[in-house]
Amino acid sequence: MTVALFPAQFKTTIGALAKGIANAADGGAVEMVDMDDSVNDTELLQASDTVVVWQLHAVNPMPYDPMYQFSISVGVKTGDDRGNMRMLKLLGDIQAKFAAGAEMPVYDYTTTTPPVAPVGSLIVVAISMDQYQFDKTVGYRMYGIEGKALRFP
Repeated sequence: MTVALFPAQFKTTIGALAKGIANAADGGAVEMVDMDDSVNDTELLQASDTVVVWQLHAVNPMPYDPMYQFSISVGVKTGDDRGNMRMLKLLGDIQAKFAAGAEMPVYDYTTTTPPVAPVGSLIVVAISMDQYQFDKTVGYRMYGIEGKALRFP
């Protein structure tokens, strides 16, 4: 495995974790959106549907490969959600998955072949809730998540 591939493998792992949270909600009726792929998901972002949203801010060697530091956001967008109850339930699921100290394997989802062995590991160091955002039709609430990752040789 090349060192240059690890950030993509890390990103696809975060996407798979967010997809797992979305699939477990409301019998799989909740969608998942990568905020970096808004070109393909504009319709979902503009609709009033409940969506698990996430974004990779950084995954950098720290101080050098195979050790990495990362920053991501994972949250929820809702529209018709009285009292934000659906949002709060999903935020609880996100907080449980990405709790400080949580350790998860990093897999390579960049190919069409299902991953069999982890290519690394990540550990969440800190999680904090960002301010609520509302644009007159939908609301967003995100967790900022910081952590460390290790690429396996």
